[in-house]
Amino acid sequence: MIFAIDEIWYTFCITLLNIKHKTMGFFKNFVMKQAIKSQMKGVPEAQQEMMLAAIDKNPQFFEDIAKEIDQKIKEGKSKTAASMEVMRKHQDELRRLMM
Repeated sequence: MIFAIDEIWYTFCITLLNIKHKTMGFFKNFVMKQAIKSQMKGVPEAQQEMMLAAIDKNPQFFEDIAKEIDQKIKEGKSKTAASMEVMRKHQDELRRLMM
């Protein structure tokens, strides 16, 4: 099964941004991972773990991406167009974190 990676990353980043504002402290990481997993039903487990590992490496980067995507959506772009634009802008850092 092929998944729209940009849509997955969009969901991933927006979920992270939403969780940042709702949780604090020790439980943040656990809550974040559970929320992201629930948003990625149908995505292979290996891909989910790869994405979660990337967040563990640099959570601030993904929060910043989520904010950028959210801003582009507010400017009138579709979720897909906004996430593709932002992901392309940050593709080098994304690749580095995925290794």
